[in-house]
Amino acid sequence: MDDGPVQPVASRTDTGMTSGSCASDRRVPLWARIVGFVAVLVVATGLTAVVIRRDHDRRSPEEVGGTTVSTASVPPPRPLITGSTTGTTAPPRAPVAPPDENFVATELERVVARDSGWTHAISCWPAGPVRRDTVLQCDAHTEPPIDFVPPSTVIVTVLDDDGRFIWARGRTGHVTLDGLRSAPDLDCQLLRAHEYPYAAAVAYWVLRDRPAFIDVDTSGRPCVDTYGQETVDVVFAAALPYVPGAQGVP
Repeated sequence: MDDGPVQPVASRTDTGMTSGSCASDRRVPLWARIVGFVAVLVVATGLTAVVIRRDHDRRSPEEVGGTTVSTASVPPPRPLITGSTTGTTAPPRAPVAPPDENFVATELERVVARDSGWTHAISCWPAGPVRRDTVLQCDAHTEPPIDFVPPSTVIVTVLDDDGRFIWARGRTGHVTLDGLRSAPDLDCQLLRAHEYPYAAAVAYWVLRDRPAFIDVDTSGRPCVDTYGQETVDVVFAAALPYVPGAQGVP
């Protein structure tokens, strides 16, 4: 029995319900994905701003009633300590003793050791407080004694009541107090001719009550023209104890 040509049976994939079309129907549109990304970005930015703001508020002072109040703990102010307060105060400072011959000797020991390379013991006289125009003689010798480093004498002229002084060190008899006092009236030319160091010439001038013929320009620095400005400046610049910016004899 001839039933005619056999008709092909349509498969599921030919009806429009194919797997490819199903996947296409479930795909998220591009505009929806963009909106979602923007929403996530806005939320993250907002959370970051909140964290930064809270940290700033924690670190910054707060304004309370027009007055700045720090949120950090601040230690109470330290009490003002004066000599008349009671309770917990610092002990009063002991008064500073006026400079004397020992003060001068200590300064010289430090500088002579530096310049010579040998430790020296130095003693100065006359004893007592020193002030402007005091002239001292100091005797220096190595400690312990060294045969090839002979003793020396230092003549000191005090420049002010704070004890600053200039000095001349020598090993000849005229660079002593007795040598300066016993010398006849010498002017600047004769002082240099007798080989007095400049600091010793200043001591001679002071011991003679600052005669005007030795300091003709009344500058307080005698014999500048004879010894030279450079020599004079070096001697006064080396005044002890060293104070930056301090001046020499007024």
